Amino acid sequence: MPPCATCAVPVLTQFASPELVGPIVYEDFDRAADPAWRDSGAATLDDYARWCGHLCGLACFRMFLGPVLGPSTPSLFELRDGALKYGAYTEAGGEIRGMVYAPFAAYAREVHGVGATVLRGDAAAVDRVPERGVGAGRRGLQVGCGWARSSPRP
Repeated sequence: MPPCATCAVPVLTQFASPELVGPIVYEDFDRAADPAWRDSGAATLDDYARWCGHLCGLACFRMFLGPVLGPSTPSLFELRDGALKYGAYTEAGGEIRGMVYAPFAAYAREVHGVGATVLRGDAAAVDRVPERGVGAGRRGLQVGCGWARSSPRP
């Protein structure tokens, strides 16, 4: 993926073929027809097609980890597998639920060393939260409904 024009971080999506984001999201393109599905780290095409539409939060987390971990950044589905172990996603009756923020924050802290805090309330609250634990060589992540603010190491 090309880097962001503002911050130079590579832009990643939850879909393996960036050019298919529009067709998948807006035109009902079959996810199982994504020719680059193997690049996602999914074990099978069926696994990719079933899960890729639920992994936008992990795609953002992967962009956050990328500048720090470089080539050793886990694949999207490696992150999914780790998040599943922490309960950040659940499956019930064939339905995928998640991302559940509190278990995800625990996963981010314990596995990836990211200071993660769950914010509850409206999105405007993000402006009132201090940058605790961020800076001085540390990295942090604050997550809440519909938004995230992160501070990767420079």
